[in-house]
Amino acid sequence: PGAIVICQLGDRIGLVQSYRMVGERLLPRAGSQYIQRLQAEGLWKKLVESLGQWKWECPRGLVHVPPGELDVDEFVVNAAKLEALEEAGFRIADATLVGRVNVNPTFFAHPQWVVHATIESMGEATPEDLEIIGKAKLFSFEEIVAMIDSGELDDGLTLAGLGLCALKGVTNLNR
Repeated sequence: PGAIVICQLGDRIGLVQSYRMVGERLLPRAGSQYIQRLQAEGLWKKLVESLGQWKWECPRGLVHVPPGELDVDEFVVNAAKLEALEEAGFRIADATLVGRVNVNPTFFAHPQWVVHATIESMGEATPEDLEIIGKAKLFSFEEIVAMIDSGELDDGLTLAGLGLCALKGVTNLNR
């Protein structure tokens, strides 16, 4: 199981920058022929070289499950606490399961859990060796909407987590 953590402090949401291998389409009008045209036009190297951007997202991750019996709810909440602390330096409390999302059932057979939590304190992130983590920051509702509108915030897990928290009424953001 994995945790998607919506961390809140007052009327602000905490996000972290992660470096992700994403980018814009090289052939925006290629439609369903995109892959064939990349191949035919010899653009694979250019595509790979164009990938890589800092993206804002909520802390999240998959953690190792210890062998034996497992209380999934407790495990996911503990994973949320660990991910928020490691990736963003957020020490969280009042972590509660909000629901779950199947982010991409084509590639991932199991859902990820959305956890809403209150930020108790903010410190330094201590990411794992293979994570490229930037700064953490608190954002207002208006800033998040502006980031979504501009395309700066387009991470599907974060958007799903924010949406689920809003639908369930657990976020108290000023609108």
